[in-house]
Amino acid sequence: MTSRRLMPAFPVVVAVILLFAVAWSLMVVVQTRPGPDAPAALRAQGNPDGQVVTFTAGRIDPGQADIRPNEAAYVGSVSKTFTAAMTLRLVDRGVLRIDDPVVTHLPAFRVQGPREETEAITVRMLLEQTSGIPTSAGIADLGERDHVQVSARERVARLAQVPLVSEPGAEFHYANSNYAVLGQVLAAATGSPYPELLREEVITPLGLTRTNAAGEGYGRDVGCGRLAFFGAGLPLCLPHDPHGVAEGYLVSSPTDLATFVEALRTGPYLTPESRALMLEPSGGREYGAGLFREGDVVHHPGDVTIAHADVGVDVVTGRGTVVLVDQAGQLFDSSAPFRVSQFGEPVSDGGFRVVALVMVGLAAVVALFIAADVLIRRRRTWWSVVLRVVVAVGLPLGLFYAAGRGLGLASLLPWPLAVAAAPDLLLILAVASIYLLGSAVVFGVSARRVA
Repeated sequence: MTSRRLMPAFPVVVAVILLFAVAWSLMVVVQTRPGPDAPAALRAQGNPDGQVVTFTAGRIDPGQADIRPNEAAYVGSVSKTFTAAMTLRLVDRGVLRIDDPVVTHLPAFRVQGPREETEAITVRMLLEQTSGIPTSAGIADLGERDHVQVSARERVARLAQVPLVSEPGAEFHYANSNYAVLGQVLAAATGSPYPELLREEVITPLGLTRTNAAGEGYGRDVGCGRLAFFGAGLPLCLPHDPHGVAEGYLVSSPTDLATFVEALRTGPYLTPESRALMLEPSGGREYGAGLFREGDVVHHPGDVTIAHADVGVDVVTGRGTVVLVDQAGQLFDSSAPFRVSQFGEPVSDGGFRVVALVMVGLAAVVALFIAADVLIRRRRTWWSVVLRVVVAVGLPLGLFYAAGRGLGLASLLPWPLAVAAAPDLLLILAVASIYLLGSAVVFGVSARRVA
């Protein structure tokens, strides 16, 4: 077989697939130009069914179109804010102390390294994400195929193999694992499971009606959402993770979230000392106990594979915003609609169009190789073979490594997370690599025969 007879149908099939990807991606870029407001920013991210709900002093503002204030959804890491409030309520009543070492309540708790490092980690450090536990610790678990079957206790036990990235209390490192540990501390200190504590410390006192730790959607399947796939919503349903509720798998609604953050802002729900810990980060940091702070606004974003949430409130005026979306895009900033509404920032697509253009660029690179194969008739050299192999292997490895590093991992991005982040981009990568490796084999055989 020579390069002149390079599987004629093969380049054509690949070219058709890539042209489809390019055409659809360009269509997304054209059709998702940001409009003048936050809902337009949602549409610009391919999320036409998402909702932006504003509220004042805990009450949904009247006159808002196309909102569903009582519709329940996963709120992702907004769950951490609930866990922080529960913890401080227990501190207020003396059930535990905020500066208790974690080992006081979880004697088996360990991180890799000297025992003194483990013993130095306190409840306060978990709340403020300054324990030194790395961001990657909580992300790596999500890459496991059977993640939802791993108990909360086992997830915490795995930290015995994780070294700290800073001294306890010294630096902020956002990590799901901090709140996974905190959930276990609460259970140990009270003898009650997390769902029961949530009901006793949050749901009942505040009269919430659409908040739970069981994945209950109140007539709606909150476990089913969409993955962004060439601008369309690819249906996807995932099982509830009952072991990850303390850090990321609570369900709530705009009305309940507005009521909840208003109780954090003012009123008798928290003591002044606990309220200050949540609303006023110490040491010049931007993260207090379960909340980020920017200017007068406290807020928290949240993501699971098939949903995104944002909630925040101005602590002075009481004006707040809730964003709930049944589609999470890991490669772009899903918080753009919230920032448009709450901070008055310029309307943005959150990088969604940029990701689409990256896919177009990747397809264009392979299209150049295809064009060269079709138009250039001379035999290929070994250098051509090597180039194709390097690009076919190096491109996906480079992207997986860059994505992993961007999430704080010391390794490549786990495959399940990559699929959840960008299945369309992965398809283009797969088609590109298959074509380049296939053509490299054909040209290699041809070059060897000539030699």
